[in-house]
Amino acid sequence: MGLYKRKDSPHWWMSFTANGKLYRQSTGTDNKQLAQKIYETLKAKIVLGKWTPEKTEGQRYTFKDLVERYRGWARGRLKTYTLDNRGSRYYSVNKLERRFGSYLLKDITTQVIETYQSELLAQGLQAGGVNRLISTLKAMMSKACDWNMVTEDQLKQVRKVKPIRGERNRLRYLNKEEISRLIECCDNELRPIVITALSTGMRRGEIQKLGWEDIDFKNHVVLLQDTATKTGEKREIPLSGVLAQTLAGLPRRIDTPYVFPPEVWKNFRKRFASALKKAGIKDFRFHDLRHTFASQMVMAGVDITTVSKLLGHKSLKMTMRYAHLSPSHLKEAAQKISAFLSPEVAIFKAERA
Repeated sequence: MGLYKRKDSPHWWMSFTANGKLYRQSTGTDNKQLAQKIYETLKAKIVLGKWTPEKTEGQRYTFKDLVERYRGWARGRLKTYTLDNRGSRYYSVNKLERRFGSYLLKDITTQVIETYQSELLAQGLQAGGVNRLISTLKAMMSKACDWNMVTEDQLKQVRKVKPIRGERNRLRYLNKEEISRLIECCDNELRPIVITALSTGMRRGEIQKLGWEDIDFKNHVVLLQDTATKTGEKREIPLSGVLAQTLAGLPRRIDTPYVFPPEVWKNFRKRFASALKKAGIKDFRFHDLRHTFASQMVMAGVDITTVSKLLGHKSLKMTMRYAHLSPSHLKEAAQKISAFLSPEVAIFKAERA
């Protein structure tokens, strides 16, 4: 019994017994002295009969209550919580609210979540999409536990749910002829955005936050600030001649610091889809321009480590998905096969002689 720390929480937690049952809950603070006072106060309430476990077991809270609190917490705090990306946590939270809004938090059990997984798969959602939704749900319920909306035992029910197997890392990229067609089919505002993505491998959110001060035409470098990248780390990308010429032709406005002002993103998804249709390109997303950049770089002979740095990957493992496209990689494989067969070929010739 007493205070303890959890790996997934910055706060001190309390473990105590009431009415013959073991309870665990967050103190809501990372200050140990304050946490100790909260713990002592709680013990006194239990002795006086003024504490009831229902207050920490989600009896009064619905999932909608959690959504409202979670939205306020996530805005400006999570980079993945953005309206600009349909694959973001923002859209996952909305989808989960539509499904579980009226549920009491205590009723969101392992069985309920696994049933939801089956529903999503039956609707045709791929394993990756299902796993992203459940990952968001787990993150939300973890915060609910931090906020004393559910107990740790209830959180364990959610964490028992396993991800769906069979998730595939999507790797869709354009060949050079498709790239030319797509650029030709873009409208005047969309074209420089697409060229920027193809020339740098930048994510859409990074392109939206790109400012004129981030572009060094003299030294031919694009410098992404740590506040603009997904990983929170600065990144330098070479400024190619094509991209430099494209950006230099864009008007600079005094009312906005951005290379691509907010209004050029209006109806962006619809306009990009229209360009793809005109170009005859199917099963393609804007993020796949990033895959195209990486794939074309690797096929041109750029080493994986360099590509990884340009993409801003934290781990080389994330970039290895492009390794099979490397000409040097294929050449090395062929040489190894040749070396393996050579002795056998020599023996075969000797036997025939």
